[in-house]
Amino acid sequence: MRADRTRPLLFLAGPGEFHASGGPNLNATDNAFSSPKSLEIFASVLFGLGYDLGVLSPGEADSLTARTTAWPPNFLVARELTERVLPLADGRKVGVLVLPPLPQGQEAPTAGVVSALADRAESLRQQCGLVIGISPWGYLAESAYVTRFPAAVDILLGAGPGPGTDQTAAGGKVLWLRGYTRGKTVQTVTVKAWPGQRRDFTWPKDGFEMDNQGLDDSKPSDPGVNDRLAGINP
Repeated sequence: MRADRTRPLLFLAGPGEFHASGGPNLNATDNAFSSPKSLEIFASVLFGLGYDLGVLSPGEADSLTARTTAWPPNFLVARELTERVLPLADGRKVGVLVLPPLPQGQEAPTAGVVSALADRAESLRQQCGLVIGISPWGYLAESAYVTRFPAAVDILLGAGPGPGTDQTAAGGKVLWLRGYTRGKTVQTVTVKAWPGQRRDFTWPKDGFEMDNQGLDDSKPSDPGVNDRLAGINP
């Protein structure tokens, strides 16, 4: 599905795509599909979209495993703090941290989790010009993280319970984005000023652009994808 790999772009997918409206609990094995066939069709489409990196929640991974549906190596399971270094077409590198899930009902990360995240982010920053965190925590815990603790990542891509958002946070040090209900938007970030190894970096107003691309009827559909999705039971 992804045609142009010559431009310095990253396509990232967060957890929760298999849950209805993001799911009340991304550790649960319930999903939005009424039959194993529907789940397999959706998985084949999602995994074929050409993401550079995707994340599954533990519940999503368990649900897929129970139906013997495999996921490609560019998708990780958010069971523990995991890092990846992704090269861009122009030679620069982006570090990605997949955050571990929090216990159900916990509304803020612990100091231990925050400390481990900061250490891993600092290690990535030595080799990457940008550090992105992908979180399954939900709005409340992510909000607590960006308001109560020193910023460790430059961009935080959130998932889990709660509303969508695209805002600067942590005193302008973090771009925080969360997908909107029903997945009918694609969020984009254009990075114009790279943080690099500067610990005191704050995003300048002209250093980034955030946008939400609404996937309404004005956007052309892919006929091949439509044909495959037609087999999904409502």
